[in-house]
Amino acid sequence: MNIERLIDHSEITEALKQIEEQLENDKLTEEEQLDLLIFKSDATCLSGKCEKGLEQSIDLVNKTRRIGNSLLEIKASLQRATILNRLRRYDESKTILEETFLLFQNLANKDEEEYKKNLAKWYSLNGVYLHLQKQYNDGLEEYEESLQIRREIDYKHGIAEILVAKGHSYLKKLDFERYRELNEEAYEIFKSEDNKRMMGVALINIGNSHIYKGDMHTAIKINLEVLEIRKQMGKQTNLFYTNDRLGYQYWRIGDLDKAFEHWKEGYALTKDMKDERGIYSSFKSFGLYYYELGNLEKSLEYQYKALEKAREINIKRDVTYAIAERLTVIGYIYLRMGEYEKALASIEKGKTNIPEKYHDFIRAENTKAFGIYYTTVGDFEKAEKFLNEAMKFYETSQRPYDIYEVLHYLGIVFHQRNETNKAISVLKRSLEMSLQMQDKVTIATNLLELTKIYTQQFDLENARFYQLQLSELSSSIQLATISLNSKIAEATVLKLSENQRDRIKSETIFEQIIEEKALWHSQKIYAILCLCELFIEDFSHEEDKGILLRIKELVEKLLTISKSQNSPSLTCETYWLQSQLSMFDFDSKTARELLTNALELAQKRGLTLLEDKYKSKLETLSSFVASWKNFTSKTASVSEIIEQTELDSTINGMKRNGSLFMQELHKHTSNSKKIFSTELELKQSH
Repeated sequence: MNIERLIDHSEITEALKQIEEQLENDKLTEEEQLDLLIFKSDATCLSGKCEKGLEQSIDLVNKTRRIGNSLLEIKASLQRATILNRLRRYDESKTILEETFLLFQNLANKDEEEYKKNLAKWYSLNGVYLHLQKQYNDGLEEYEESLQIRREIDYKHGIAEILVAKGHSYLKKLDFERYRELNEEAYEIFKSEDNKRMMGVALINIGNSHIYKGDMHTAIKINLEVLEIRKQMGKQTNLFYTNDRLGYQYWRIGDLDKAFEHWKEGYALTKDMKDERGIYSSFKSFGLYYYELGNLEKSLEYQYKALEKAREINIKRDVTYAIAERLTVIGYIYLRMGEYEKALASIEKGKTNIPEKYHDFIRAENTKAFGIYYTTVGDFEKAEKFLNEAMKFYETSQRPYDIYEVLHYLGIVFHQRNETNKAISVLKRSLEMSLQMQDKVTIATNLLELTKIYTQQFDLENARFYQLQLSELSSSIQLATISLNSKIAEATVLKLSENQRDRIKSETIFEQIIEEKALWHSQKIYAILCLCELFIEDFSHEEDKGILLRIKELVEKLLTISKSQNSPSLTCETYWLQSQLSMFDFDSKTARELLTNALELAQKRGLTLLEDKYKSKLETLSSFVASWKNFTSKTASVSEIIEQTELDSTINGMKRNGSLFMQELHKHTSNSKKIFSTELELKQSH
């Protein structure tokens, strides 16, 4: 295998060995030596020593210029531009490309294969620069020029590389089918060349195309194939990142056991290699795992370990963005723990660590974190301000996945403020974008939210419209989260029906949801509250103490969830709900104790809106108890007691706040990105 082929196949150690052996040959001409040294600078960079490779390429440009060999000077210059790209010094790379283009014009031997190969590389590098400037159509034109030249000289590896590059541009243009097709074509070429590393890269991209369409199961199947290829290669670094990726994909479908299995396997590999970047990624993954289990202390421990590792890496190379990312994530954990001051402080520290260039995504994620923080503490005006700022960052960066996630959050904010029309408007826009992206998970989430809002408005026609769309989606794709959302939507609509059979079916579905071991608890919370409403309505007609007991059991289950998941808002509201229920037993003492519990927790956690509410309720409780004596004869109807206690109003409010409680229980995810799991530029593509 010649040296160029060894580099193409990522056999870097062997390539460097053969280069050194050939350089010992005294019969080499100066041009032949320089040609070998150009390959050496490339291999040196690919071995992880890009700064050294850059120094070598600069020296080679000067040497080729001195001997007057323009073709070798072009080759050395393009190598320098390539390494500058790897170092993210794109503007410097562009300057080199502009200077090199003049050299091409002065060459006479334009029919030589070496000339054409270098010209194809120039077009390719220029395409990369235009792609990074978000000029995707112009970049695709440059890629096409490169592709035609490479087809002409039958440079198979180069053809496949350009197909992959074109695929990334089509991905940015949201053309997932073309992205997949180009990578499938590239995969067949890499396979014919037995280039296992690049076969893996193409397969990963094909898997991603299925993720963007909401088909995580196919993506996992493809990545398991990648894992087998990586095992055949025997390279631990590639094995680590494949396990890491599979862990996140299993997490996305709710299989935490499988996710943790792959993360542990990956950590063992990266620990053996003493790979600091891999260890950093492993700590992030473990933090996410314990976060989902509700073990927030353990999650926090691993996120702080990841933060410390990022700081260690930052001493050697600039990764301040990774520090910003971890601090923001730590803020989310404190937010879920109800430690709001610590949450805000951590998010603010994250903001100060965001670099100026090339990190709009981290800046947007941090800004969004402020929006979620203010949503959680009930300052909806500030929440809207920060979410809109995040939206601007995402729009500038052309990140539609993140745009419709922010729209979803804005829908929550407007819903909290009882601005129902605005909430519906932004949720519909989020739905429209997620449909365009074919992001089935987010489509399902938006359809469910719209179904809920319309049922709360008693708009059965629109509620049914969105519920039926969700049902059709659930039938078309076997994904547990979408199936669960469909069940919730169906039960929600049936609950409004005047048909007794429909109401019984609604109760059955909600009871099944409560008993399911779902990954997220937000669905259970909603199901419990809906079931409470159904039972309260039954109780108002039948006045059966057994129904009241069932309601109390459900509310006790709600309290257990809120405490286990560290949701202070939900815990407070559940105490208040229990306080109201105690009045059905004419137990004003217990009612006061429970309401006091709610007030003290709200004060402790800085929930000012709830604190004001409970203070007001306590102040009026004495007069309420006095008027309650009218009911002590127990001749009043249950419906009168329900009206007197404002029980319906409390449950409706808790249902409306369901999305707010969800922010404390888990971080809402889009189909493609989540700050817990983003594998940002701390590593190259594996």
